[in-house]
Amino acid sequence: MTPLERMARAAFTADWAAENPQPWDQVPHETRLRYRSIAFAVLAAIREPDDGMEAAGDKWLASASCRAVWSAMLEAALTDEETKNP
Repeated sequence: MTPLERMARAAFTADWAAENPQPWDQVPHETRLRYRSIAFAVLAAIREPDDGMEAAGDKWLASASCRAVWSAMLEAALTDEETKNP
């Protein structure tokens, strides 16, 4: 399961778990697509870390900036998703 899929499932669960408990694979396809779209938008929105996040990450990295690593990882996740679901 991709991080985007986990995000979509988590968002659905947060919205509907108490009112409409059902396994993700039984959720209507259109609903799953809507939550995947929301997850994609959130992931795209956090593509760039803020200064505090960058500083916290940089102290753990010796050869690259946290910003570059974070951006590269999220870019890979978004590109993979765009390739799978054009």
